[in-house]
Amino acid sequence: MKTITLAAMLTLSLFATEAAIAANHYVRAGATGANNGNDWNNAYTSLPSTLTRGDTYYIAGGKYPAYTFDDPESGSSVITIKKAIASDHGTDTGWQATYGSTQAVFDSQIVFNRSNYVFDGQTRNENDWFDGASYGIQVYHSNQLNQNIIIGPNGGPAANNITVKNVYIDAPYKNLPSNQTIRQYAVDTDTYGGPQHTGLVFSRMYVRGSNNVWFLRSTTGAIVEYSASDGVVSNGANHGEIVNLYYSGINAVIRYNKFRNAYLDSGGTAIVAITDGPNPIPGAGSGLEFYGNIVYNFQTGDASIGFDGYAKGFKTSNSKVYNNTFIGSIGGNAGTAFGGGANNLVYNNLFINNRGVGFDGGPGTVNDYNGFSDSNARGQSHAQTNVPTSIFANFNSNDFSLKSPTNAGYSLSSPYNKDLLSNTRGTDGKFDIGAYEFGGSTQSATTGTSTLLPPTNLRVQ
Repeated sequence: MKTITLAAMLTLSLFATEAAIAANHYVRAGATGANNGNDWNNAYTSLPSTLTRGDTYYIAGGKYPAYTFDDPESGSSVITIKKAIASDHGTDTGWQATYGSTQAVFDSQIVFNRSNYVFDGQTRNENDWFDGASYGIQVYHSNQLNQNIIIGPNGGPAANNITVKNVYIDAPYKNLPSNQTIRQYAVDTDTYGGPQHTGLVFSRMYVRGSNNVWFLRSTTGAIVEYSASDGVVSNGANHGEIVNLYYSGINAVIRYNKFRNAYLDSGGTAIVAITDGPNPIPGAGSGLEFYGNIVYNFQTGDASIGFDGYAKGFKTSNSKVYNNTFIGSIGGNAGTAFGGGANNLVYNNLFINNRGVGFDGGPGTVNDYNGFSDSNARGQSHAQTNVPTSIFANFNSNDFSLKSPTNAGYSLSSPYNKDLLSNTRGTDGKFDIGAYEFGGSTQSATTGTSTLLPPTNLRVQ
């Protein structure tokens, strides 16, 4: 006979109470009802100034002003902002299909000054991550000299456990100023100092333009995944990075992303810029995991990963750079630059048609099992040289999935044994190099169901 303790009964009661009091609210630009958020007829016309912890706010398509999330925390209770869609929009009272089929556009800054939020556009085109119109939420700042999404107020407190997903940030430059340093960062977590933010997740985003796309200083364990960047810019006054982890970005995970057309006007610093620095905080410049990504058409002055400032004694340690595909660098170094940093591992990457590829690192750093389109093994005993572009399904159309398996790479354990499409690596006896595994079944990153991967889903836009 099973018994339930008083503590268990109280816990169940608390969960039931929390579930019972959680509520849905509705926001619709142009609504003309009571403006109380109770249903779609009486929706708020914009997000109210105070939000309720544990509740969900559904947003219809339309245009919305700037917003600052600053609601006091209540334990770990989360406030959820969702773009309303046909299959998930709360009440049917007053609902019209166009509320779900049109995009919600925030035409100014979004700021998170407190912890525990989910900001979810809910939809995008999984066959084309660069289709900005398909994302449920767009953030477009009309002043190109400022940030788009800011996390954490200047000086604190920390803003932790924030998820931003299915969001398109349109941050184009008309003219990047060359005589002044600006702060046009799509996502900015470090307003000139402050506490370390934890639990930040940026998933299924697309950023067009920007100078620093994910400026993730003052973070520990931040994740950027299944996201896209196109057309990031750089110049002498405004050094470009897609992910900036200088000095205070620790243990970041950058995985399964597609980055293209980076710094073609003027070479940027790096795809991921990371190093410790003067008077570094504990762990600074360490713990990066960069795996399963595709980078093509770019120009990085220092390296794809790292920083070429080690004459000052800066360094990067304990990084893992696994199974990425780097294609078409027009200048600079498409490899890695860790200086004297220790225990960096660079395995199973493909470097194709890049003008320059170099590696460095201190004790315990290993570069091996990588593939190159030229004959230079770069001192790697298991390097694959003269890799032809014919291994790709359609190189000229930027489809970098594999038409045939590569030679065996270095076998890695979970979570590094999945490719960008969640194929399990090595099921055919070969652990392929690059972002894609050849053949096999896949687990859908959207639904979690196992399916046979059709060829049309292999296309990289």
